[in-house]
Amino acid sequence: MLYNLHSEPSRSLSISALTRTLLYSSGSASNLVTSMVKSNLVEREPSQTDGRVTIIRPTEAGAVTFDAATTLVLDTVREEFTGEPAESELPAVAAFLSRVRSKDPNLRRPPYDLPFDL
Repeated sequence: MLYNLHSEPSRSLSISALTRTLLYSSGSASNLVTSMVKSNLVEREPSQTDGRVTIIRPTEAGAVTFDAATTLVLDTVREEFTGEPAESELPAVAAFLSRVRSKDPNLRRPPYDLPFDL
């Protein structure tokens, strides 16, 4: 969820938009939001344009958590995959990445707007 919020220019989404990006049922997304509010990772606020809409945005602690998690994941990937794939492995890697991209037309492509330089 923090990635989905971070990916938005406004760093926020309505609960219904967030539900769609997570591919969750509305009840499951609502439970996740409630849990993350209790953990001080996101906050709810009413929409300024539609009183029926609730906006979810990361708290400062949520932004710090997202940055730390992103750093940890990238460090782990670097440690585990420091070597380049062998020439014979490249077709399989390319085929896999092509399948992943074909499944999600909204999949973001580099640059990923990470909170730091690689």
